[in-house]
Amino acid sequence: MRKTLLGGALCALAVASAAAAPTKLEASSVETKGAFVEALLQAASVKPDATGRSPYADVPTGSPLWGYVHKALELGVVKPDAKRTFGARDALTAAQAAEMTVAVYHMDLGATSPFQWAKSQGLLSQQGVLTTADAAHLIAGLKSLLRTLAEIPGSWSLPADKRAELLRAMTNSAKAPYIQLQENMAEMYKTKWSSSAQKASAEAELNQLLQSMSMQLTLSAQQMHVGSHTYAVVQENVSSMAGRHTVQVVNDDGAFYEQQDGSGWKIIQSKFADSQVMSLASGILTHVTWAGRQGSFDVFRSQINPAAMLQLISELGLGKGDPSKALLHATGDITLTIDNSSGAP
Repeated sequence: MRKTLLGGALCALAVASAAAAPTKLEASSVETKGAFVEALLQAASVKPDATGRSPYADVPTGSPLWGYVHKALELGVVKPDAKRTFGARDALTAAQAAEMTVAVYHMDLGATSPFQWAKSQGLLSQQGVLTTADAAHLIAGLKSLLRTLAEIPGSWSLPADKRAELLRAMTNSAKAPYIQLQENMAEMYKTKWSSSAQKASAEAELNQLLQSMSMQLTLSAQQMHVGSHTYAVVQENVSSMAGRHTVQVVNDDGAFYEQQDGSGWKIIQSKFADSQVMSLASGILTHVTWAGRQGSFDVFRSQINPAAMLQLISELGLGKGDPSKALLHATGDITLTIDNSSGAP
């Protein structure tokens, strides 16, 4: 009887100890540093660099992983464990994965830590060792995020729900019955001198020369939808040392006409579809951030993407000559207020 009781007690103790012991991850379910480097670079469309000789015993030169490790080291995405060991088989933590993700895309997150950012985007859920399933979820979510950010580049820190609202607002605005856009840019030159003698002798003459090189540009556009019919007008006015230049482009439901400097109208070919003429989703916005609420409106802050502005002008058939190239150096801040009360922002 005593043996039976003792045996039962030992069995119960063994079961209790097993239940209390921490669960260990199987080696096959743990994401490794090397595997994640390869998956991350592939997701970022970064080609491996298999040149040179590997100094790492755990990643020999002939290994398929060497090209990815080499490239990641070149880009500063990851660091080796030691001089002769990369750490390819190290268990990867969520914090390390987030840091590598932020590094490969050169993200500007401000005071937000990489892990906090990844968690806010739904890419990671908890800290600690990353499983292969966690890593696959991160990579898949990252690819989805990149697709949405193609329309608003650099907006890494924008919360997922606010990003969706902004994109819906862009789409709805492009379909609005009437839209008006105006862009004004002035480029002025003024000299600064280090001494009063220099200023007295040369400033007036040089300023007069530079002012003759100044340029002012106004871009205005209107788009109307009447039933299934689309009508849009875009006008560019440039004033520079080369004189005044005016171009108008009209989109009459897919038929494009152009007038330059008051000359006769001519039919032109345009790459722009009707819905793109006034669509803010054409990449003009960059580095969008959520700025909170103002009364009943959601407020976003954004910067201008100069390259996208120049592309827009070019594809509309405007921007002939050097003055429009100044847009590549233009900077500007945009405030967007969105009314979401109707459910259609």
